[in-house]
Amino acid sequence: MIKVENLCKHYPGGDRAVCALDHVSFHISKGEFVAIVGKSGSGKSTLMNILGCLDAPSAGSYYLDGACVSDLCVSKLCSVRSRKIGFVFQGFHLVPRLTALENVMLPLRFAGVSREEQVRRANEALFAVGLSHRLRHRPAQMSGGQQQRVAIARAIVMNPPLILADEPTGNLDPTSGREILRLLKEQHSRGATVLVITHDMEIAAHAERVLEIENGTIHQMG
Repeated sequence: MIKVENLCKHYPGGDRAVCALDHVSFHISKGEFVAIVGKSGSGKSTLMNILGCLDAPSAGSYYLDGACVSDLCVSKLCSVRSRKIGFVFQGFHLVPRLTALENVMLPLRFAGVSREEQVRRANEALFAVGLSHRLRHRPAQMSGGQQQRVAIARAIVMNPPLILADEPTGNLDPTSGREILRLLKEQHSRGATVLVITHDMEIAAHAERVLEIENGTIHQMG
């Protein structure tokens, strides 16, 4: 599902460029549940942005689901994101004025799916995360755990092969965090490739394989 080869990312930094990623290489097979762990400043956010097709590397290659995406233009990267990746962020990133149902419908709307099909699939996704009773509620009317479940419903509504979760439990209490992990593992059991990026080893322990990033380089922990 994911293959990166000698991935580098440099940012301008006065007299010399700052190296955020230094010749990173690894692969993640289809159907794996993998965690990438690293402290603040380790390069994990930069890596997440590249793996999520939100940014491009300075050098190296990134293959997603068998296709090289490291050199694609912005519009093509946007198309890849909508078809291949479901995002779950620490900050939820829900649209405040929209209901739970409308938030989950957004990816389908942008993909040109009919209104009737949008409603049907969004209802199914919210049912899958246990929020059928919150369809008409807006984010401010829901707890943090419920908002993150809406975000997971939005991530899975397009049936993407890859779910990319960036610190998905970071803003949640322990009980809500366990529920989010359960939902991610449920998606993994249904065949999705799940990649969790976190600083928390307790979260990473739920994965099948753990990669650690430090000072822009990566190695396998187990």
